[in-house]
Amino acid sequence: MNKKARNAQRRELEKEHKQKLFTKRIKIAAVAAAVAICLIVGGILFVNSDYARRSFTAVTIDGRDFTVAEFEYFFSSAFIEFQDRIIQTAGGNAEAAMNMLPTPGVSLRRQQFDAETGRTWAEFISDNAISELSQLVLKYNASVKYGYVLSGGAQLEMEDEIKSVRDAAIAVGLSFEEYLRDLYGSSIDEKLYLDILRFVHTARSFNDHMHGSRTYTAEELFEFYEESSHILDNFTYRFLFMRAEGYGVAADFDTRAEFESAQEAALKSTRQRALEIAAGIESENDLIAAAGNHDPITHEHEDSTLRVLPGDWLGGTYGPWMREPERRPGDVSTFDIGTGSFVVYFIMRDNNDYYMPEIRQILIEHEQSQSPDMLSDDDPSDADSGTAVPTARERAGQVYRLFVEGGSTEEALIGLIYEHSDDPAYGGLHKNITKLINLNQMPAEVENWLFDSARQVGDYALIRSDVGYHLVYFRGFGERARDFIAVSRIRERDHNAWLTDLGVAEVNMRWASRLVG
Repeated sequence: MNKKARNAQRRELEKEHKQKLFTKRIKIAAVAAAVAICLIVGGILFVNSDYARRSFTAVTIDGRDFTVAEFEYFFSSAFIEFQDRIIQTAGGNAEAAMNMLPTPGVSLRRQQFDAETGRTWAEFISDNAISELSQLVLKYNASVKYGYVLSGGAQLEMEDEIKSVRDAAIAVGLSFEEYLRDLYGSSIDEKLYLDILRFVHTARSFNDHMHGSRTYTAEELFEFYEESSHILDNFTYRFLFMRAEGYGVAADFDTRAEFESAQEAALKSTRQRALEIAAGIESENDLIAAAGNHDPITHEHEDSTLRVLPGDWLGGTYGPWMREPERRPGDVSTFDIGTGSFVVYFIMRDNNDYYMPEIRQILIEHEQSQSPDMLSDDDPSDADSGTAVPTARERAGQVYRLFVEGGSTEEALIGLIYEHSDDPAYGGLHKNITKLINLNQMPAEVENWLFDSARQVGDYALIRSDVGYHLVYFRGFGERARDFIAVSRIRERDHNAWLTDLGVAEVNMRWASRLVG
């Protein structure tokens, strides 16, 4: 073979070798890519597996690690709480609530909570969850240092919560764990849920223990109340608010200046009228009459002008005037705000130096299909039952007769509560009843009977209200109101100081927190 032929053969062999080498490299690259894809897919599957989500740390708070699954529980709880609050704000209107909540079925990380800042719903809910979780960790860590053990009452509350969740699962046809996953994320199981619940209840129970365990001497309570009497005393007064009207809205005017001029003229006229009314008021009845003449619809009932409030609830408009030490019954004054004027008549200041009454009650609620205004005012104790299903009035009459036949004692009433009362909680016992109108969760008719100066231990009555019929038994007096108020306020002060002393939790968000939401 000549030299030229040998060179041609060598070039052919080199070309074949390069082709094989290229093909081999392609295969190696393809295999590597396939392996990489498998690793990525496998990694994603692993990261989202129950094992990984129960193992990877999502956040560390004051040295305590919370896994993805644990944090997802608190994230879901924060979202459920926020959702409930929105529904409540919307007054039960589902459509209005939906407009204020994120779109269901779409990741919260893909939905903006604040378009201006770009903050997502996931970030908003996560911040809420971290805030709540931080407080729980601070309290739980403090409970460990204190050597606190979950109390019997708190243990029962926790067991009741678990039972209610189990019952809810049964009601919707799911197993306990299936229901938990629907609520708190796909990686939670029964053991994890129970561990979280014990952590939460221990922290909250310890918080309640620290709040309620503080005791104070009679001297401490007296000094605290005297120092704070201007905000703790009850102030009784009547008022009339006169809104400046008749000047329209800004769109009715050519310029803003013209609108503001008309508005100021209306306010000036209203203020002048308020001064004229105040000058003619010498009694409560004068203010009641003036309110009825000014706005007969709003002030159809005389109690519409009456208020009884503690000093720190009075606000800044007429509160400072009312809290002045020289204030006397019958004082009258006017107060201006940006929309009108108040006429205020001062009745009295009460230093809460009375003992709070205690009662037992059987409540017979009105039928839902019947308006209270349409019910008879006859004494229900004389009612005869002539129907298969007794009305509230007839039921009340029957219970009243059974009570009297049983001796008209507290024991007789207790014996009837659980069978007949529509509100049997705590054996119908109501304690710590104050003179603050409508703050005792009972109607004014009952409160008026309770605080009648002629009231004696053992008195009883059947009282009709818009709620229903109340068979009440006056069992005596409990704590002195001013001591009860002082204990409540001083405990709150000291407890807030304790919470401040716990400090601020150190939060360290881990990459795994991005797996939530």
